[in-house]
Amino acid sequence: MSLDGSALALEPAPRSVQRARRWVAEVCRSAGREDLVESAEAGTSELVTNALLHAPGPIDLRVSGTAEHLRIEVHDASRVPPRPQPAHRAPPAPDPDDLDALLASLDDSLSTVSTVGRGLHIVATSALAWGAEITGDGKVVWFEPAPGLREDLTEAELAGSVYATGEASAGAAVDPRSAGAELLEVRLVGVPVDRLAAFRRHHLELRRELRLLALAHASDYPQAERLSALFADFEADFGPAVSGPEVTSALRSAAPYADLVLRVPADASSSVDTMLRLLDLADEFCRAARLLTLARSDADVAFAQWFLGEIGARAGGRPATPWGDAGPDARYSSP
Repeated sequence: MSLDGSALALEPAPRSVQRARRWVAEVCRSAGREDLVESAEAGTSELVTNALLHAPGPIDLRVSGTAEHLRIEVHDASRVPPRPQPAHRAPPAPDPDDLDALLASLDDSLSTVSTVGRGLHIVATSALAWGAEITGDGKVVWFEPAPGLREDLTEAELAGSVYATGEASAGAAVDPRSAGAELLEVRLVGVPVDRLAAFRRHHLELRRELRLLALAHASDYPQAERLSALFADFEADFGPAVSGPEVTSALRSAAPYADLVLRVPADASSSVDTMLRLLDLADEFCRAARLLTLARSDADVAFAQWFLGEIGARAGGRPATPWGDAGPDARYSSP
């Protein structure tokens, strides 16, 4: 059972903590996960409190994933990553139901610093896994609630997993793994912009979902960990084709088609077949409801095969195949 990514917009007011806790409890019960309510409430209270104390709005609370692997996320507009403090150094945080105490902490910078350290410790003990993503317009702090509060956590579990994704890493140079490789300019003519946008959106969503599944359930789903690692390898060669400045500029234009000049390693063609198989495997994960990301449509599959295949072909010195001639599933004609 996949959840629908339900979201709750929160006002910058202390009562939002109570509202958020009650909302996630109801979502857990609706998903048949009464066993997660206590941890979900505890972790959500801390994350929302931290967002109210430190982050500009808007603040959104979301529940996504599946009933089996339910994930709670707090989105805010601050790009400062969370930094847990050792639990023994942190004094008690204000009770999220005590509105006067919470209001006082909003104006007390010293109390604020300590509250964040303790709050993230509580999130860790409430979670199977937790972490944060720094995005182009803020951050997402997430956790998967555990069936009960946990003790004796490792340092890694307490620290969580913090990384940049999506627009935050857009336009990055080729990964150091291939930084010394010879680069070729590959020119693609008449790329349909709406298909390119769908390809990029699916890629970023899928990369995120696989990474989170691998972080939280590597032992249960070793395939997810392997797929996530393959995505990282792919981006070492094809990062500019997904999030580079040429692609970003094309997506911001109003033109239906775009010509792209991409710089990729000379041996990038060897990665194309692997990536196409990777996308097919990821579709199977999506159809099995292990991921919230939807499996690709036939049109999406056709475009990915043409787009990646064209990059590989051009890098290998083979002639171009216009999108309109790519096959029977093509929905566009090159200008």
